[in-house]
Amino acid sequence: MYDNQLNLAYCFNDPEDKWLSNYFYEQCFNTAQLVKIDGGKREAQAHANMGLICEEQGHVMKAAEHFEAFYQLTEGLTWKDETGHTYNSLACEHLWRIYTLLADKMLENKEHQQAIKTLIKALKMAKEGGDMKMEGEAAYCLSLAYNFAGEQQTALSILNTSVKIFTALCDSAGLGRAYAATAKILVSQGKVAETTEYLGEFMKAAENAHLSQSLVDACVLLGNIYNERGKYNEAFEYFSRASEAAKTLNNLPLVEETKTYYGIAKAHKLMVAFNSRIEAEDPVSLKYLLAWKENRSDMCTDPLTVGKTLVMKHISAVLSSTVKSFFL
Repeated sequence: MYDNQLNLAYCFNDPEDKWLSNYFYEQCFNTAQLVKIDGGKREAQAHANMGLICEEQGHVMKAAEHFEAFYQLTEGLTWKDETGHTYNSLACEHLWRIYTLLADKMLENKEHQQAIKTLIKALKMAKEGGDMKMEGEAAYCLSLAYNFAGEQQTALSILNTSVKIFTALCDSAGLGRAYAATAKILVSQGKVAETTEYLGEFMKAAENAHLSQSLVDACVLLGNIYNERGKYNEAFEYFSRASEAAKTLNNLPLVEETKTYYGIAKAHKLMVAFNSRIEAEDPVSLKYLLAWKENRSDMCTDPLTVGKTLVMKHISAVLSSTVKSFFL
Protein backbone atom coordinates (compact mmCIF):
# COMPACT_ATOMS: atom_id res chain seq x y z
CA MET A 1 0.00 0.00 0.00
CA TYR A 2 2.83 2.41 0.88
CA ASP A 3 4.44 2.09 -2.56
CA ASN A 4 1.11 2.70 -4.30
CA GLN A 5 0.46 5.83 -2.22
CA LEU A 6 3.98 7.08 -2.95
CA ASN A 7 3.48 6.59 -6.69
CA LEU A 8 0.24 8.55 -6.49
CA ALA A 9 2.06 11.38 -4.70
CA TYR A 10 4.60 11.44 -7.55
CA CYS A 11 1.81 11.78 -10.12
CA PHE A 12 0.59 15.19 -9.00
CA ASN A 13 3.46 17.51 -9.90
CA ASP A 14 1.55 20.57 -11.13
CA PRO A 15 1.43 23.50 -8.70
CA GLU A 16 -2.35 23.44 -8.57
CA ASP A 17 -2.23 19.76 -7.56
CA LYS A 18 0.29 20.29 -4.77
CA TRP A 19 -2.34 19.80 -2.09
CA LEU A 20 -3.19 16.38 -3.53
CA SER A 21 0.46 15.35 -3.69
CA ASN A 22 0.91 16.40 -0.06
CA TYR A 23 -2.17 14.41 0.91
CA PHE A 24 -0.70 11.19 -0.47
CA TYR A 25 2.67 11.90 1.18
CA GLU A 26 0.82 12.21 4.50
CA GLN A 27 -0.93 8.90 3.81
CA CYS A 28 2.48 7.37 3.06
CA PHE A 29 3.74 8.63 6.39
CA ASN A 30 0.82 7.06 8.28
CA THR A 31 1.20 3.76 6.41
CA ALA A 32 4.98 3.66 6.94
CA GLN A 33 4.49 3.52 10.73
CA LEU A 34 2.82 0.14 10.22
CA VAL A 35 5.54 -1.38 8.02
CA LYS A 36 7.86 -3.57 10.13
CA ILE A 37 9.60 -5.77 7.56
CA ASP A 38 12.03 -3.33 5.89
CA GLY A 39 14.11 -2.19 8.85
CA GLY A 40 12.50 1.25 8.87
CA LYS A 41 13.47 2.24 5.34
CA ARG A 42 10.00 3.36 4.28
CA GLU A 43 9.48 5.17 7.57
CA ALA A 44 12.76 7.06 7.01
CA GLN A 45 11.70 7.97 3.49
CA ALA A 46 8.32 9.17 4.75
CA HIS A 47 9.95 11.39 7.37
CA ALA A 48 12.14 12.95 4.67
CA ASN A 49 9.14 13.72 2.48
CA MET A 50 7.13 15.16 5.36
CA GLY A 51 10.11 17.27 6.38
CA LEU A 52 10.26 18.80 2.91
CA ILE A 53 6.53 19.53 2.96
CA CYS A 54 6.75 21.21 6.39
CA GLU A 55 9.76 23.25 5.29
CA GLU A 56 7.95 24.40 2.15
CA GLN A 57 4.96 25.45 4.25
CA GLY A 58 7.19 27.43 6.62
CA HIS A 59 6.88 25.03 9.57
CA VAL A 60 10.62 24.93 10.20
CA MET A 61 10.57 23.39 13.69
CA LYS A 62 8.29 20.59 12.55
CA ALA A 63 10.50 20.04 9.51
CA ALA A 64 13.51 19.74 11.81
CA GLU A 65 11.76 17.03 13.82
CA HIS A 66 11.07 14.98 10.68
CA PHE A 67 14.62 15.41 9.37
CA GLU A 68 16.08 14.41 12.76
CA ALA A 69 13.96 11.24 12.69
CA PHE A 70 15.15 10.63 9.10
CA TYR A 71 18.75 10.98 10.29
CA GLN A 72 18.31 8.63 13.27
CA LEU A 73 16.63 5.95 11.16
CA THR A 74 19.41 6.01 8.55
CA GLU A 75 22.49 6.43 10.75
CA GLY A 76 25.09 3.80 9.93
CA LEU A 77 23.03 2.33 7.08
CA THR A 78 23.79 2.23 3.35
CA TRP A 79 20.35 2.81 1.86
CA LYS A 80 20.53 4.93 -1.28
CA ASP A 81 18.08 6.92 -3.37
CA GLU A 82 17.73 6.72 -7.15
CA THR A 83 20.61 9.20 -7.63
CA GLY A 84 23.08 7.10 -5.65
CA HIS A 85 23.16 9.32 -2.55
CA THR A 86 22.87 7.54 0.77
CA TYR A 87 19.81 8.35 2.81
CA ASN A 88 22.05 9.38 5.70
CA SER A 89 23.99 11.93 3.62
CA LEU A 90 20.65 13.36 2.47
CA ALA A 91 19.52 13.55 6.11
CA CYS A 92 22.73 15.45 6.94
CA GLU A 93 22.10 17.89 4.10
CA HIS A 94 18.50 18.49 5.15
CA LEU A 95 19.50 19.04 8.77
CA TRP A 96 22.35 21.39 7.82
CA ARG A 97 19.89 23.48 5.82
CA ILE A 98 17.09 23.47 8.38
CA TYR A 99 19.42 24.23 11.33
CA THR A 100 20.81 27.16 9.36
CA LEU A 101 17.28 28.47 8.76
CA LEU A 102 16.45 28.13 12.44
CA ALA A 103 19.66 29.94 13.41
CA ASP A 104 18.82 32.81 11.04
CA LYS A 105 15.57 33.37 12.93
CA MET A 106 17.41 33.24 16.24
CA LEU A 107 19.93 35.83 15.08
CA GLU A 108 17.10 38.09 13.97
CA ASN A 109 15.76 37.87 17.52
CA LYS A 110 19.24 38.54 19.03
CA GLU A 111 19.35 34.99 20.44
CA HIS A 112 23.06 34.73 19.69
CA GLN A 113 24.04 31.85 21.97
CA GLN A 114 21.13 29.70 20.87
CA ALA A 115 21.99 30.44 17.24
CA ILE A 116 25.61 29.41 17.87
CA LYS A 117 24.52 26.09 19.37
CA THR A 118 22.24 25.44 16.40
CA LEU A 119 24.93 26.34 13.87
CA ILE A 120 27.42 24.05 15.62
CA LYS A 121 24.90 21.27 14.98
CA ALA A 122 24.63 22.43 11.36
CA LEU A 123 28.43 22.26 10.97
CA LYS A 124 28.45 18.75 12.46
CA MET A 125 25.85 17.64 9.94
CA ALA A 126 27.80 19.23 7.08
CA LYS A 127 30.94 17.35 8.08
CA GLU A 128 29.10 14.06 8.42
CA GLY A 129 27.45 14.60 5.05
CA GLY A 130 30.89 14.67 3.42
CA ASP A 131 30.19 17.73 1.27
CA MET A 132 33.07 20.24 1.50
CA LYS A 133 31.02 23.05 -0.01
CA MET A 134 28.36 22.52 2.63
CA GLU A 135 31.02 22.42 5.35
CA GLY A 136 32.54 25.69 4.14
CA GLU A 137 29.16 27.40 4.18
CA ALA A 138 28.35 26.02 7.62
CA ALA A 139 31.67 27.29 9.02
CA TYR A 140 31.07 30.72 7.45
CA CYS A 141 27.59 31.02 9.00
CA LEU A 142 28.89 29.93 12.40
CA SER A 143 31.64 32.55 12.25
CA LEU A 144 29.07 35.26 11.61
CA ALA A 145 27.06 34.17 14.64
CA TYR A 146 30.18 34.33 16.85
CA ASN A 147 30.93 37.80 15.51
CA PHE A 148 27.38 38.98 16.26
CA ALA A 149 27.83 37.60 19.78
CA GLY A 150 30.99 39.69 20.20
CA GLU A 151 33.35 36.68 20.12
CA GLN A 152 35.52 38.03 17.33
CA GLN A 153 38.61 35.86 17.84
CA THR A 154 36.55 32.70 17.63
CA ALA A 155 34.86 34.10 14.55
CA LEU A 156 38.23 34.76 12.91
CA SER A 157 39.44 31.25 13.70
CA ILE A 158 36.38 29.64 12.11
CA LEU A 159 36.54 32.02 9.13
CA ASN A 160 40.08 30.80 8.54
CA THR A 161 38.70 27.26 8.29
CA SER A 162 36.09 28.48 5.84
CA VAL A 163 38.77 30.21 3.73
CA LYS A 164 40.83 27.00 3.56
CA ILE A 165 37.82 24.99 2.39
CA PHE A 166 36.76 27.53 -0.23
CA THR A 167 40.36 27.80 -1.43
CA ALA A 168 40.57 24.03 -1.90
CA LEU A 169 37.30 24.15 -3.86
CA CYS A 170 38.36 27.23 -5.90
CA ASP A 171 35.04 28.71 -4.79
CA SER A 172 35.31 32.40 -5.69
CA ALA A 173 31.96 33.38 -4.21
CA GLY A 174 32.69 31.67 -0.91
CA LEU A 175 36.19 33.11 -0.73
CA GLY A 176 34.91 36.63 -1.38
CA ARG A 177 32.39 36.41 1.45
CA ALA A 178 34.85 34.85 3.90
CA TYR A 179 37.61 37.38 3.21
CA ALA A 180 35.12 40.27 3.38
CA ALA A 181 33.86 39.08 6.78
CA THR A 182 37.43 38.69 8.06
CA ALA A 183 38.40 42.15 6.82
CA LYS A 184 35.35 43.69 8.48
CA ILE A 185 36.28 42.16 11.84
CA LEU A 186 39.93 43.21 11.59
CA VAL A 187 38.98 46.78 10.66
CA SER A 188 36.55 46.94 13.59
CA GLN A 189 39.48 45.99 15.83
CA GLY A 190 41.52 48.86 14.40
CA LYS A 191 43.91 46.50 12.61
CA VAL A 192 43.91 48.33 9.28
CA ALA A 193 47.51 47.44 8.36
CA GLU A 194 46.86 43.77 9.11
CA THR A 195 43.66 43.94 7.06
CA THR A 196 45.36 45.36 3.97
CA GLU A 197 48.15 42.78 4.29
CA TYR A 198 45.60 39.99 4.60
CA LEU A 199 43.63 41.19 1.60
CA GLY A 200 46.85 41.60 -0.35
CA GLU A 201 47.49 37.88 0.21
CA PHE A 202 43.94 37.19 -1.01
CA MET A 203 44.62 39.21 -4.14
CA LYS A 204 47.88 37.37 -4.89
CA ALA A 205 46.26 33.99 -4.28
CA ALA A 206 43.42 34.92 -6.65
CA GLU A 207 45.90 35.98 -9.33
CA ASN A 208 47.93 32.79 -8.98
CA ALA A 209 44.82 30.60 -9.16
CA HIS A 210 43.39 32.66 -12.06
CA LEU A 211 40.21 33.34 -10.09
CA SER A 212 39.04 36.56 -11.72
CA GLN A 213 35.97 36.94 -9.51
CA SER A 214 38.08 36.62 -6.38
CA LEU A 215 40.56 39.14 -7.81
CA VAL A 216 37.70 41.59 -8.31
CA ASP A 217 36.49 41.00 -4.74
CA ALA A 218 39.98 41.49 -3.29
CA CYS A 219 40.61 44.71 -5.23
CA VAL A 220 37.20 46.15 -4.32
CA LEU A 221 37.72 45.37 -0.63
CA LEU A 222 41.16 47.00 -0.67
CA GLY A 223 39.84 49.95 -2.66
CA ASN A 224 37.06 50.54 -0.15
CA ILE A 225 39.46 50.48 2.80
CA TYR A 226 41.78 53.03 1.20
CA ASN A 227 38.88 55.16 -0.01
CA GLU A 228 37.34 55.34 3.47
CA ARG A 229 40.66 56.52 4.84
CA GLY A 230 41.15 59.26 2.28
CA LYS A 231 43.96 57.48 0.45
CA TYR A 232 42.39 58.13 -2.92
CA ASN A 233 45.39 57.35 -5.13
CA GLU A 234 45.65 53.82 -3.70
CA ALA A 235 41.87 53.38 -3.87
CA PHE A 236 41.90 54.50 -7.50
CA GLU A 237 44.58 51.93 -8.38
CA TYR A 238 42.72 49.01 -6.76
CA PHE A 239 39.36 49.95 -8.23
CA SER A 240 41.05 50.26 -11.62
CA ARG A 241 42.39 46.72 -11.28
CA ALA A 242 38.98 45.50 -10.19
CA SER A 243 37.43 47.04 -13.30
CA GLU A 244 39.98 45.40 -15.58
CA ALA A 245 39.50 41.99 -13.92
CA ALA A 246 35.72 42.29 -14.18
CA LYS A 247 35.95 42.75 -17.93
CA THR A 248 37.45 39.28 -18.31
CA LEU A 249 34.37 37.68 -16.75
CA ASN A 250 31.88 38.93 -19.36
CA ASN A 251 29.62 39.94 -16.49
CA LEU A 252 28.06 43.27 -17.46
CA PRO A 253 26.47 44.10 -14.07
CA LEU A 254 29.81 43.44 -12.37
CA VAL A 255 31.64 45.58 -14.92
CA GLU A 256 29.19 48.43 -14.31
CA GLU A 257 29.56 48.07 -10.54
CA THR A 258 33.36 48.24 -10.68
CA LYS A 259 33.15 51.20 -13.07
CA THR A 260 31.10 53.00 -10.43
CA TYR A 261 33.76 52.35 -7.78
CA TYR A 262 36.42 53.44 -10.27
CA GLY A 263 34.53 56.65 -11.04
CA ILE A 264 34.00 57.52 -7.38
CA ALA A 265 37.68 56.98 -6.59
CA LYS A 266 38.73 59.08 -9.59
CA ALA A 267 36.42 61.89 -8.50
CA HIS A 268 37.88 61.79 -4.98
CA LYS A 269 41.40 61.76 -6.39
CA LEU A 270 40.74 64.78 -8.60
CA MET A 271 38.87 66.56 -5.85
CA VAL A 272 42.01 66.77 -3.71
CA ALA A 273 44.03 68.48 -6.42
CA PHE A 274 41.08 70.65 -7.45
CA ASN A 275 40.48 71.84 -3.89
CA SER A 276 44.16 72.63 -3.44
CA ARG A 277 43.90 75.02 -6.41
CA ILE A 278 40.77 76.61 -4.95
CA GLU A 279 42.39 77.07 -1.55
CA ALA A 280 45.56 78.57 -3.06
CA GLU A 281 43.62 81.69 -4.16
CA ASP A 282 46.39 82.90 -6.46
CA PRO A 283 46.27 84.05 -10.10
CA VAL A 284 48.16 81.00 -11.41
CA SER A 285 45.73 78.54 -9.75
CA LEU A 286 42.75 80.55 -10.99
CA LYS A 287 44.11 80.50 -14.52
CA TYR A 288 44.70 76.78 -14.18
CA LEU A 289 41.08 76.15 -13.14
CA LEU A 290 39.72 78.35 -15.94
CA ALA A 291 41.84 76.48 -18.47
CA TRP A 292 40.48 73.16 -17.21
CA LYS A 293 36.91 74.48 -17.33
CA GLU A 294 37.36 75.49 -20.97
CA ASN A 295 39.00 72.24 -22.08
CA ARG A 296 37.41 69.44 -20.04
CA SER A 297 35.46 67.86 -22.90
CA ASP A 298 37.33 64.59 -22.28
CA MET A 299 36.28 63.69 -18.76
CA CYS A 300 38.44 60.58 -18.84
CA THR A 301 41.53 62.79 -18.83
CA ASP A 302 42.80 64.17 -15.56
CA PRO A 303 41.27 67.67 -15.68
CA LEU A 304 44.18 69.16 -13.82
CA THR A 305 46.56 68.27 -16.67
CA VAL A 306 44.29 69.86 -19.26
CA GLY A 307 45.29 73.43 -20.04
CA LYS A 308 48.77 72.91 -18.63
CA THR A 309 50.34 74.49 -21.69
CA LEU A 310 48.17 77.58 -21.32
CA VAL A 311 49.11 77.93 -17.68
CA MET A 312 52.82 77.60 -18.44
CA LYS A 313 52.51 80.24 -21.15
CA HIS A 314 50.84 82.54 -18.62
CA ILE A 315 53.64 81.94 -16.09
CA SER A 316 56.27 82.62 -18.77
CA ALA A 317 54.52 85.86 -19.72
CA VAL A 318 54.37 87.00 -16.10
CA LEU A 319 58.07 86.23 -15.57
CA SER A 320 59.04 87.96 -18.82
CA SER A 321 57.09 91.08 -17.81
CA THR A 322 58.72 91.07 -14.39
CA VAL A 323 62.23 90.76 -15.87
CA LYS A 324 61.60 93.59 -18.35
CA SER A 325 60.29 95.86 -15.56
CA PHE A 326 63.38 95.13 -13.51
CA PHE A 327 65.81 96.21 -16.24
CA LEU A 328 63.73 99.17 -17.24
